[in-house]
Amino acid sequence: MIKVFGVLLLAVIVTGAALTYKRWEGQPPDVAFSRDFKALGRTRDVAVTVQDSGTGLKQVTIRLKQKDQDVVLVDELLEKGTPAKTYDVGKLIVEKHKPADGPAALNVSVVDHSLRSFLGGNRADVTREFTFDARPPTVEVLEGQHY
Repeated sequence: MIKVFGVLLLAVIVTGAALTYKRWEGQPPDVAFSRDFKALGRTRDVAVTVQDSGTGLKQVTIRLKQKDQDVVLVDELLEKGTPAKTYDVGKLIVEKHKPADGPAALNVSVVDHSLRSFLGGNRADVTREFTFDARPPTVEVLEGQHY
């Protein structure tokens, strides 16, 4: 009786592992910005693309941290099988936050549908530090008129 139970248990484990083999992939999701940036000004034309070719994206969180403020720009649970998504970060910043001049950080966290990490999925965290500079340059006369 115990041998039969052991064989059945082993068969269930092997069958379950064979059926879910692809879901145990270990590749974290990719995070890519549309351009490299050290500063953002009045025109904030930055997009971020997140993708996972394995099991697909599960959750995307984008946060903007500046001084003592931590603003969640995106916190989205995605449907199973979503391979990629692009977010217009510049537009999100304008809609959800009134940035002040000075240093800031943009954090993108992505989780996929993998069964790794105790069924929590693979995770990618990318942080970009930059400076907001929305003041236009000023022009001033340094000396009097010369002929």
